Amino acid sequence: LHLGAWHYLTKPIDNLKIIEHAIVQSMEKALLIKQNDAYHAGLEIKLNRIFEQFQDIVLTCNQNMTVTYMNPVLVSYLGESRLGQTCTEIFKTEDRQVSWWPEELNREGEVNRVEVQNPEDETWYDVTRLAILDHEQEITEYQIIMQDITRQKKELLDLHERQEQLEDQNTRLMASLAERFKFGDIVG
Repeated sequence: LHLGAWHYLTKPIDNLKIIEHAIVQSMEKALLIKQNDAYHAGLEIKLNRIFEQFQDIVLTCNQNMTVTYMNPVLVSYLGESRLGQTCTEIFKTEDRQVSWWPEELNREGEVNRVEVQNPEDETWYDVTRLAILDHEQEITEYQIIMQDITRQKKELLDLHERQEQLEDQNTRLMASLAERFKFGDIVG
């Protein structure tokens, strides 16, 4: 059994039905394994199609943060496939001096979501790192999704700026009202 056998029979075999039953069970198990493998292959094909059509950047990295998969959006963005390079390497600026890859995502289990800005084109990304686990719940790879959030980020910055303006106006109005009615407290 430790060499991979599914059944064992002891001698002497008194009834041939025992052999027939063992063969039927082995054939059923082999068929289930084959069907399971086909099902998993089908799921993998479907998942790859989803990633191929996904409009944002998707990449897979091993535990050393070396890229093992890049979707077409990332390949187009970089101008070439850079499989085998680290995330830090592929996200270096054009002059190759500075990487805008968030270093906190290189450390296992700490940060799994961060916002980062590309300094070249000032595009903001929401970067999410998801751990891919094996059947023993050990991390084998990371799936990383980078969504362009530039529009949302600019709207948020505009809202903060407008909030500051309104707070400043409110402060000036309160000061002018206090000055206008400063004798009201004394009289009233």
